[in-house]
Amino acid sequence: NEPAGETIGAFNWTPDGFSAGVYEPVVFVARTASGLCAFQGITISVEDVIDELESGDSIQDAVDAAEHGDVIYVANGEYLGDICVSNRDVDILGQGPFGTVIKGNVLFSDSDSLIGDLSILYNSGEYLTYSDQHYNGLKLLCDAGITAVNSEISIENCLIMPDPYLFGNSTYGKGIQIWNLYGSDRIDPIIENSLLLSAETGIYLFSQAFGGAIAGEVKNNTLDSNINGIIMRMHAEEPEIYNNIITRSECAIHLTYDSLITERLGKIANNCFGADLFDNINDAWCDELRAEQLVLPDASGNIEKDPEYYDSENLDYTPLNQDCEDKGCRLD
Repeated sequence: NEPAGETIGAFNWTPDGFSAGVYEPVVFVARTASGLCAFQGITISVEDVIDELESGDSIQDAVDAAEHGDVIYVANGEYLGDICVSNRDVDILGQGPFGTVIKGNVLFSDSDSLIGDLSILYNSGEYLTYSDQHYNGLKLLCDAGITAVNSEISIENCLIMPDPYLFGNSTYGKGIQIWNLYGSDRIDPIIENSLLLSAETGIYLFSQAFGGAIAGEVKNNTLDSNINGIIMRMHAEEPEIYNNIITRSECAIHLTYDSLITERLGKIANNCFGADLFDNINDAWCDELRAEQLVLPDASGNIEKDPEYYDSENLDYTPLNQDCEDKGCRLD
């Protein structure tokens, strides 16, 4: 007989022997001395979770111990060394990009994983040796914060840049590179609410001939001071690119070929390409056509404005320009 909205009790339940999944239990709550009332529709999700790592622990050791579907939680601190997740899905989640810092390069191979809420300060990288039914010992240089090969990854709330201790103020490598190789299926990676700085290429997408398309979404990111913001290197990279801020680059978006150019340009919407001191030399350049492809502002909501970053020298890229209030990242 308690009023609506009142809390009449609480309980804790620790699952024992359950595999990861979603369960819909029936919970009985005593309301009177003479009866029980059943409430249905409560959903309890059970995840497989690796113990939280602390600064000085090895993320790679945790990955090696993980099974498909596990989540690794990484506490604030600095973690040295490269990380490789291969042939299974293992999510890696920090406590925030200004607290959880990985100093190394992260590789996903045949893995549809999530990485988020951390910083990656990458180094010059080493070569990945990749083999499957089509390749025997293919060499790929992992000169990137995140390299994904035949992987439908999700990247959220990350700061990715070359390690300033190694490179100073120089540009180097790629913030993120995604390769979809021969014989692969279409993938839909997600890159969201991340800050990519000081790379030769912020986001590099490569869909090999006779490989699956790279679609997915690149949304609400800020890319600053990269030589190229986003490169679509071959014929079948066609992500939706929207609500981003891309500034101070030679090419904000760089397409090699004019394949499906109308369709690809139609997926570039509501982005800010910078102006004045934050301008790009080209906003969307196509090598094969040898011409700029965007005339701004356009009907898709793309604009050229100075985003007026709050304090970029201290990595606060919050845009103060009201025209950019729905664009760019907001790192926590």
